[in-house]
Amino acid sequence: QALKDQRQEAETALKESEKLYRSLFEKMMNGYAYCRILFDRNKPQDFIYLNVNQAFETLTNLKNVVGKKVSEVIPGIRETDPELFDICGRVARTGIPETFEMYIEALSMWFSISVYRPEKEHFVAIFDVITERKQTEEKLREALLQQNEAVKAANVGLWDWDLVTNKVKYSAEWKRQIGYEEHEISDNFEEWERRVHPEDLEPTLQKIQHSITEAQQYHETEFRFRHKNGSYRWILTQ
Repeated sequence: QALKDQRQEAETALKESEKLYRSLFEKMMNGYAYCRILFDRNKPQDFIYLNVNQAFETLTNLKNVVGKKVSEVIPGIRETDPELFDICGRVARTGIPETFEMYIEALSMWFSISVYRPEKEHFVAIFDVITERKQTEEKLREALLQQNEAVKAANVGLWDWDLVTNKVKYSAEWKRQIGYEEHEISDNFEEWERRVHPEDLEPTLQKIQHSITEAQQYHETEFRFRHKNGSYRWILTQ
């Protein structure tokens, strides 16, 4: 009777575990794909979808893929995105997991993907679609490029201050205006602070602190700033 009870308890625990796994599998926000990779002379040629979750279909808009080869589901993917096969094949062979971001040309989408091997010649891919984030990053890069070009044309120095880390990014033009080359000034606030004229430092810092505290969108101040040659220049900062 004791053995029977233990067996029943084990079966109940297994059912509960399977129920929990199924719930996580079905409700997770990330896409999940369990696949068997097909090799030809140790080179990945294709893979078969063995199981996917609902998020897989929602994110990719690919339906009824289980039991099919990816080359059937997404025609032309082997030719347009060979790196995906290389990575998944490498993980399936070595068992070493990999995490990466990749643009899948066949789907015209960016993905963040984590791949691991549950068993030999198989892999699991857990992914999210990051196309919108990548497009935003590209727009930001373009905007920064335009800003940098405008700053160069206007002969204006630019610096950006991270109040949390105290790190500062000084533009090359900002450094040039006070006589320094790009590599001669490190990215920290003290580089600016120790060059302000001693008589101007405290009132200038008070103005900056007031601007931060009051969350003002615009702040302007003038102060004397030491050039590399030791002389002081009047600086207008906005």
